[in-house]
Amino acid sequence: CYISTTTMDPILSIVMSNLALVRRHDVVVDPFCGTAGILIPAAKLGAKVVGIDMDLRALRGRANGTRDRKNLVVFPCPVGNAWCDPARNFAQYGLDPPLALLNMDMGTQMDALLFRRAAAFDAIVTDPPYGIREAAKAAKSDGDEALAARDTDRPYVPQTARMRLHDVMLTLLEFAERALPEGRRVVFWLPTARETYKEEDLPRWPGLRLLYNCEQVLTMRLSRRLLVMEKTGVEEKEAARREMEAEDKEMVARRGHDDLSAMVFRNAERSEGRARKGGWHVRE
Repeated sequence: CYISTTTMDPILSIVMSNLALVRRHDVVVDPFCGTAGILIPAAKLGAKVVGIDMDLRALRGRANGTRDRKNLVVFPCPVGNAWCDPARNFAQYGLDPPLALLNMDMGTQMDALLFRRAAAFDAIVTDPPYGIREAAKAAKSDGDEALAARDTDRPYVPQTARMRLHDVMLTLLEFAERALPEGRRVVFWLPTARETYKEEDLPRWPGLRLLYNCEQVLTMRLSRRLLVMEKTGVEEKEAARREMEAEDKEMVARRGHDDLSAMVFRNAERSEGRARKGGWHVRE
């Protein structure tokens, strides 16, 4: 019913919930939920789900027949609903709606989200924004403007700033380490450049142990990896912290991935240039 260009493939969503070991009555969160498609298999397994996203438009949905700038209908509803939103997707499968769909920044508002306590969720399944189809953003601190809006009781929408992929992963791993109980899992995607990928580029964080690393090839140059991490105990967390400090390595993916968007568009421009110059050769 309600999909977009960044909605996860349903089969891959099922795989993610299975790898996260989602069980009945678990509370599962997607901190970059968009249309909340990743959460549907978790709900089908009997979990209660929570979606978080910075983009209020994605959470609110859209009218069927909405057109884009080229006057083309944007993903027409296959069942003919007048209005499409995440809740209707769940209803289409006979599932309870999400416990909450929160329009907030998981990073800057982490304390409020976790109610200042650990182990708030049983599993995390998500596909962070790569900065290609959807920009990675975070809420900015607007200071006096936010205080003025609060004092006058008028609506206020915080400004946003673009985030590097490096910082997105940093925020996600910190959230996972704080939000999960010991032995539970976070499952997420990491985009990589196939030519420059190295094992040491994978995210690392004290308190999270890497279990699985599965590659999905997208193009000749790009792929993305489905990473599964498990929350460890305190002793293993401290041992990992000491090891990382001794090795002097970053705890998250290297900043080289921050240039992924530029590389994609640069390659596209090169291909377009070759096509204009007649540089394509077709084998007979």
